[in-house]
Amino acid sequence: MTRKKTFTMDLENKKTDKLQYTTKTQQIALYSALAIGLLISISGIRIICTFVEIPSVNSENGFNEIQLNIFYILDIFLTGGLLAGGSDNIHKIMETFRAFLDLTTKSSTSKRDQLNS
Repeated sequence: MTRKKTFTMDLENKKTDKLQYTTKTQQIALYSALAIGLLISISGIRIICTFVEIPSVNSENGFNEIQLNIFYILDIFLTGGLLAGGSDNIHKIMETFRAFLDLTTKSSTSKRDQLNS
C-alpha cells in the first residue's frame, strides 16, 4: 500500500471512531436528561397542570380517580421529555400559547368593537 492510502484509511477509521463516540455520549446525555426531567416532574413541577384547573375527584364535573392518575402520568412524561429536550421546546410551547392568547384577544376585541358600533 502506498502511504497516501494508509493515511486515508487511518483518517476514515478515526472519523468512524469519533462518530461512534459522539453517538454514544449523546445517548448517555439524553437518557440522563430524561431521568432528571422525570424526577423533576415527579417532584411536582409540571407543565399541563399549570394551564389546567383540575376539578376535585368525583365532583359533579370532575375526574374520576383513574382519569386523574392518567392525566398526572401523561403530564409527568411530557414535562420530563420537554426538560430532556432542552428549554427551546418549552419556549416554543410558551410562544405558541402566547400567540394563541394574542389572537384570541384581538378576535374578541374586534367582535366587541363591532357590537359597540
